[in-house]
Amino acid sequence: MFLFWFKKILGALLLPMSLSLWACLAGLLLMTRAKHRRAGRALAALGVFLLYAASTPLVGNALVKPLERQYPMYRHDPERPLAFVAVLGGGNVPDPDLPPTAQIGGTAPARLAEGIRVWRMNPGARLVLSGGAVTDPTPNAEAMAKVARALGVPESAMILEKRPLDTETEARLLKETVGNRHFALVSEASHMPRAMALFRRQGLSPVPAPTAHMVPVRPGGGSVWRNFVPNSGGLAKTERAVYETLGMLWARLRGRA
Repeated sequence: MFLFWFKKILGALLLPMSLSLWACLAGLLLMTRAKHRRAGRALAALGVFLLYAASTPLVGNALVKPLERQYPMYRHDPERPLAFVAVLGGGNVPDPDLPPTAQIGGTAPARLAEGIRVWRMNPGARLVLSGGAVTDPTPNAEAMAKVARALGVPESAMILEKRPLDTETEARLLKETVGNRHFALVSEASHMPRAMALFRRQGLSPVPAPTAHMVPVRPGGGSVWRNFVPNSGGLAKTERAVYETLGMLWARLRGRA
């Protein structure tokens, strides 16, 4: 558990928003000292520029697009029916005053919807929902199962894996369930390269089923100047790309991918 929280906290501190704010803060502190005032101004300016650049669609799209384009959308192959459709875990908010669809957050709704779509195309397949309890007592697998039942997926068609806290653990534990049978792996498109690497490290060969794309495959027209206007969407794309890159580096350093 210590290693899990260590990598989560370290990853958060290395994201563009955190780095830019730390640079600005350090710059302001340096500017209080006369002999370091010039360095302080430069550091603060660097922090502001980093935040601006990271928040523009131009940078966000350029960073996240290569991750999302590594695997195409799932297309049903009648010659190779699936035995399982594995949906990786996401966030959840177990609030009984909210409808089930609002109790799974982040990219979990898109993952689950894609998982059900793929499952329906493969009669007889089992829908494997993965995800443990991180900051609340309800495992993410259980929260997704509640939504799946509300959308018409029978209990007999689902397998819940409530233990894993991260993708690396999901790959190891789901191997026990799928064995050497044909299965699809569902996650957001930007996360798919890391997920596939971790599952392949376990000797598995899943069929990728990416979803929740942040950059359209065929983007429509628009004013070029909008690419240089910072916004929360641009920052989200940049941070997602940096997060996945850090995650892949961490996995490779530990020999997991």
